[in-house]
Amino acid sequence: MKKTIKTFVRYWYGGLLFAEDSVAEVKERNPEEACKNAKPGAWAFQFFDKTLANVDGQELVGKEQNESSRYLIGRKMTLDDVRREMPNEKILIGNMEGNGYKSILKTRGGQAFPIHKGDIVLGLAKLSKAEEK
Repeated sequence: MKKTIKTFVRYWYGGLLFAEDSVAEVKERNPEEACKNAKPGAWAFQFFDKTLANVDGQELVGKEQNESSRYLIGRKMTLDDVRREMPNEKILIGNMEGNGYKSILKTRGGQAFPIHKGDIVLGLAKLSKAEEK
């Protein structure tokens, strides 16, 4: 039995009701490269590994393991930032206050997502030049 460990990156995209995702194999865990390769609409990504084994000519795929922190693409905004810069976003402000969120991620598409412990905000400066247009 031959075993191989491969590394993947999962990208999250905003959806109508739920976040959508896509997965791609990568050679290494390089957050800047993964950010540059993010398709439009991606607001987060995370690395993970899978063990692949070939048994009697059949490829078996293990569970996701060794997950990285979640990398966020966008701008970190505190509750005070949102109040000052987006005073008409009453629902967002109310949700932040009601749920105890100290900060949110504002995506390049204008969506807002909570930032959780362990998340790493990369910011918009890490995007490729083509994406900035």
